[in-house]
Amino acid sequence: MACWRLACCFVAALLLAAAAAEAKEYAAIFNFGDSLVDAGNLVVDGIPDYLATGRLPYGMTYFGYPTGRCSDGRLVVDFIAQELGLPLLPPSKAKNATFHRGANFAITGATSLDTPFFVARGLGKTVWNSGSLHTQIKWFQDMKPKLCSSPQECRELFRRSLFIVGEFGGNDYNSPLFAFRPLSEAHDFIPHVVDSIAEGVEKLIAEGAVELVVPGVLPIGCFPVYLSIFRKQPEMYGAQSGCIRDLNTLSWVHNAALQRKIVDLRAKHPDVRIIYADYYTPAIQFVLHAEKYGQCSILARPDEVMILMNNPGRFLLSEFLDRLVIRLNFVLGGRPANGPVRWSHGNLRPRCIYIFLSIIAVTPKKMEEADAGRQKRSSSMTQAVIRAIRVGNAIYYIRFLKQTPRACCGAPGVGEYNFNLTSKCGEPGAYACDDPSNHWSWDGIHLTEASYGHIAKGWLYGPFADPPILDNKHLG
Repeated sequence: MACWRLACCFVAALLLAAAAAEAKEYAAIFNFGDSLVDAGNLVVDGIPDYLATGRLPYGMTYFGYPTGRCSDGRLVVDFIAQELGLPLLPPSKAKNATFHRGANFAITGATSLDTPFFVARGLGKTVWNSGSLHTQIKWFQDMKPKLCSSPQECRELFRRSLFIVGEFGGNDYNSPLFAFRPLSEAHDFIPHVVDSIAEGVEKLIAEGAVELVVPGVLPIGCFPVYLSIFRKQPEMYGAQSGCIRDLNTLSWVHNAALQRKIVDLRAKHPDVRIIYADYYTPAIQFVLHAEKYGQCSILARPDEVMILMNNPGRFLLSEFLDRLVIRLNFVLGGRPANGPVRWSHGNLRPRCIYIFLSIIAVTPKKMEEADAGRQKRSSSMTQAVIRAIRVGNAIYYIRFLKQTPRACCGAPGVGEYNFNLTSKCGEPGAYACDDPSNHWSWDGIHLTEASYGHIAKGWLYGPFADPPILDNKHLG
């Protein structure tokens, strides 16, 4: 009986978590950033010949085709939108799109600082700035007539919306780094970059934003593109991580400065909620503790869809499964998804560990007995649990591989990183690994959908955000 109570409590907790996401109802999400969150602004007018990210295998995991996202599937902002019950944000430049539930202004190559900053320092040719933060905010301001009919209506919409500002900074620092300038020059950029981000945040506050997420940058020293280009002496690499220490220090210093700036902004705008979102910590954990991360996927067969409980009109199992699977996958680090639950083995390597079964101490035999009516029906929730996990071989756990930082999609190059500047992902000679879900690095520059799912969960519920987006104090 205690086990069944635990089962009921566990399922109830999952469903309450889903209810928490719904309790905090955002009218829309407005997202700004670079290639980490670009949903296709660079390809709305067609795929340029030079753009490898607009070709397969980009998009292979979730969409089945390239969307302009620099990953095999969804990005952090996609997971956040789905978890909050909102549609995937359309690229702001999309034709014939509706933006009343939000828009994604991010574009690949974006910087925090405007182009003249780099030109003045002789770096105009090493920065590919297709739309800085302030350019994107101008796009947002130009869109307002499509969103609302009066200044008051706009402010009311923005007051009920979530604004995600970044990350910004990665491409700013790439400019001196890829020009092979001294690392100290990149460090000199930090105050300018952080001040520019703060200026952008205040522009959005002036428009009526009261909830903003401001992410830091990734630990760039762990990424195959940097590991391949910047060869160092052995002592310059982390003993456990294999990452380049001084490049990670650059990222860390930026993030520390950004967090201090956010503290100042909170004091200046006490009625505005400004969240610091952490990319750095989860990425480091993927490298150091890969075996602790991966995807726990609970997949249900269509033939398991049936009416649940004695009252057929009260609850369909299909609805329960959809909701339960979404929550369980999300809470345990799997693939959050809105939409129907699909039975698909794909490239999964079954490691059939009965996560849910171990929690509630139910064996497959007991479930079969219950299904056959040889076990007394104890409660509607018990039967819901039994039905939801009846197919034991539909439970998988795919861990990230413990290995040197290595791109899933790429080609052999310098070192063991599967990254080659002359044959990048999407270009001739490059290939994708069999299972992106067991890699954290997608193309040596960006992350996999699996990684973004973990990060999104940490931003929404903690611990990778300060405070979490769905902080209990702010629900309702």
